[in-house]
Amino acid sequence: MKKKKMSKPHKFVAIMMIAVLLTASLWAMPMQAAASMDVFYNISSYNNAFSDSNSSNNGLFCLSNFLPAISKAANPTRHNEFEHYNDHAMSKYKEISEYKKAIRKFVNSVKEFSEINKELKEAVKNGDAPEELIFKHKIAADDLSASYADVKSSLDNITILLERLVSEGKISDVILERHLDFIKEFDSESQKLLKAVKIYDAEDRDISALQVETLQEPSIDEIEKIDEVLRNATFRPKMIYPTELPHRPSTLKPPEPKVVNAEDVTIKTTLGLNVSHEPADYLKTSEYSATYNISEIQHLAWSLDHDPVQMFYYVRNNVDYEPYFGPMAGPEWTLKQEGGNSFDQASLLIALYRESGIPARYVYGTIDIPAEEAARWVRVKNATLAANMLASSGIPTTTIVSGGNITAIRVEHMWVEAYLPYQDFRGQIRSETGYAWIPLDPSFKTYTYVEGMGSPINMTWASDFLNDTLNTSTYNETEGWITGVNETFVVEEMEASANETLEDILADPELSNRTFMQLFGYWELNKEESNFLPSTLPYNVVSVLDVYSEIPDEYYHKIRFKISSIDYTVNSSEVAGKRVTVSFIPATAADEQLIEDAGGILNVTPYMVNMKPVLTIDGETVAEGSAITLGDTLTFTTEFTNDYLSDFSSTANTFTVGAYYAIVFDMGKVPSRLVEEHAANLNVTNYRLSLNETATTDEVVGELIYLNGLTYFYENDFFSETQSLPDHIRWYRPTPAQAITSVDLIVWYDWLGNPVDLDAGGMSIDVDRNVIAQAGEDSNVTTSFMHSTGMTGSTLEHGIFEQLYNVTSVSAMKILQEANNRGIPIYTINQTNVDEILPILQLPDSIKNWIRSDINAGRIVIVPKQEIQIEDWEGTGWIVTDPDTGAGAYYISGGLTGILAGGSFAKEVLDYIILFLKLVGLKGGKFGKFGIIGSALNILKQICISINVWLKKGFLHSL
Repeated sequence: MKKKKMSKPHKFVAIMMIAVLLTASLWAMPMQAAASMDVFYNISSYNNAFSDSNSSNNGLFCLSNFLPAISKAANPTRHNEFEHYNDHAMSKYKEISEYKKAIRKFVNSVKEFSEINKELKEAVKNGDAPEELIFKHKIAADDLSASYADVKSSLDNITILLERLVSEGKISDVILERHLDFIKEFDSESQKLLKAVKIYDAEDRDISALQVETLQEPSIDEIEKIDEVLRNATFRPKMIYPTELPHRPSTLKPPEPKVVNAEDVTIKTTLGLNVSHEPADYLKTSEYSATYNISEIQHLAWSLDHDPVQMFYYVRNNVDYEPYFGPMAGPEWTLKQEGGNSFDQASLLIALYRESGIPARYVYGTIDIPAEEAARWVRVKNATLAANMLASSGIPTTTIVSGGNITAIRVEHMWVEAYLPYQDFRGQIRSETGYAWIPLDPSFKTYTYVEGMGSPINMTWASDFLNDTLNTSTYNETEGWITGVNETFVVEEMEASANETLEDILADPELSNRTFMQLFGYWELNKEESNFLPSTLPYNVVSVLDVYSEIPDEYYHKIRFKISSIDYTVNSSEVAGKRVTVSFIPATAADEQLIEDAGGILNVTPYMVNMKPVLTIDGETVAEGSAITLGDTLTFTTEFTNDYLSDFSSTANTFTVGAYYAIVFDMGKVPSRLVEEHAANLNVTNYRLSLNETATTDEVVGELIYLNGLTYFYENDFFSETQSLPDHIRWYRPTPAQAITSVDLIVWYDWLGNPVDLDAGGMSIDVDRNVIAQAGEDSNVTTSFMHSTGMTGSTLEHGIFEQLYNVTSVSAMKILQEANNRGIPIYTINQTNVDEILPILQLPDSIKNWIRSDINAGRIVIVPKQEIQIEDWEGTGWIVTDPDTGAGAYYISGGLTGILAGGSFAKEVLDYIILFLKLVGLKGGKFGKFGIIGSALNILKQICISINVWLKKGFLHSL
């Protein structure tokens, strides 16, 4: 077969498309179950505590099992009420139901007329307006006028209803006043539109389609007058353009390591500093008790007999060093993850010591580490990579060079001093003499690299595979598009190659018993055991900069939440592993009364109701905002700062007033234990509900959507680790990653942009910040790593919902896959072809503008020619990438990155959400006497079990 030839610029998108198909297709393979990172690193044997599950979903975690817990047996009345609640526009009052039908028809009429008017305007300008288009324009104008009359009538009926309810004391007269104010503005602005639309003579109004030739063509002035009135019409919130790509390599630029302290003096020991050396000043535990749930730390200290030697070596031998600056994760997350930097490992050891009554303090200074040891500490192959990794992670770093070679790496660093008997490092002598401040560093440890089998990929095969795959596709090199890559061929070829490799591995007795990690090579921690504490620090101290009882504020990573009048800042360690949510509650007693009387927020007219945002951390309200109309939108901004590094970045998201949001953070790598704990929280809540106890909205909905995001990051971390192994890439998140998960609302806006009706929306996830520090021997390999992890992350954005809820979902990767399979051209747009391709795209102008802004920034955009429909969802998705760095964004319509799309089960999920909204109204109340969740952690339980088997007990055989 003759090979097609493709130039390098266009080969880029072909390779990307193959990667898209591989990433999307391989999601269905066993790796989709995610992994217990404990097992992956082979640190300890896995606790098979979840082996009693009886999943019917091939061992996958399915949160959908929670939803049917609204059982007929437990609560037949409310269950029947749910089953008959199929019309989203139904209300307790027929007047409101009639309004909902009328306003939706009016909104659609204005939309349709606006589009037809634009089309007619262009035709009239060109002098070729067809009679059929003029007739279509007339009919649309008539429909608009008629639908307005229906809305006006329904609003008048609501006025009568509200007057009666006020007189009966069921609602406040404030609600009636809001209603009348809305009518006044709505009428005033609508009359302007109706006047502009009234361009056909009275006799024209009765013209039939057979008499269309008698219609008089509207003048361009009349059409432009309509266009002017509708020009600012908006039917949905505007998307927020991010200034930075969410998935991107770290660009932190730390300062040079200091060699003098604040007094401009170089001091080598803490004794020379003008600080307190009184042990009592370094004993307090109140900050940890207030900020962290330290019961686990307390238990660990107890299990280690409060012995300073055992506690030191536990942290030193069980907590991996991870490169990032400042106390980002905190001691609890560090303990769960079994990984952290010098700050967080120091905090963990100090927490253990102080809980044991041992005075301990932080020491911050600058140290020199021999080049070879530095590489083995950071877990890279040479000192250059170590220096690059440390610096890109935000750690003040420089190299010491002699004879053209790096001999040492200088960094700023945190360690610990504990007040213990100097001559007995076991700390068992409790005499009144012989005590001293002993320096200890649990974070400095070295690793030995254990060679693996190397990359199993045959590059000749890979080149042939690429060319053969291109031959299955259709592409137009001139226009810059490709489609129809044969997905079956791609998957079958990859499976055949994988099977051949597996056969070779299984035939080798030495390789067949290795874990996945061991196959590609790994770094093994050099553990140390002793009955005594180390006598010295394992490196040269250049300068002691300061001593602290608590870490100074400037070192912390700060997270600032801003929405409405809420402006709330926390240290990142304060929200590590915590459920952070933004929800909305009735602004006043009058609002609460109306929602309760109507039967939920879906049964009110949103312009009557005011809500206020509430910021909650682990169920505790920490801030409330000012009142705003239900269904309106607010910009939620998260700012990430570190004063010491002079680092600042922010994300912005559009929040719908009345919806429910969880803000999920990954402070490095999500530990499996954290996922298990939050899954257990849902189990406990379910049990309480089964006993007819109450639970707050945040304990149910907040926990559920928080777990969506937590599971996403957990699996994303696993896939990133597996992708890094073959090419020996060292990676870590030096700053917090963020995802926004939600139970959303669908809002109907009138042509003025006012929210006029609501539907229950679905669940969504938007991963809007994922900064990666990485080091590899080849820049092309690290760029490829960023591309591949970005695509995997996008696949997870739909895959997480398909896995957890067993329902078709949407992400940018899923849309590109579907477009390819349907033969829709997929374009690669850059600065050389943007002017030719953008006009070809059958996409909304807002998306085209977004694409152009990215192209102007020097990025490449990959996008299908037209929108597609997946189940009940319709829209498009596109990839934005920086080809030089691998940074990327993976968008779907609406500015999100992943959303539950539809299908029969999606409707079931949606119906349960509707019932929840109807009965509870997302107002922060309590659940009582019914359980909206059931016994549904089967798949999450199986995530750890299946990967444990797959990775540790012979995953090769299971394939």
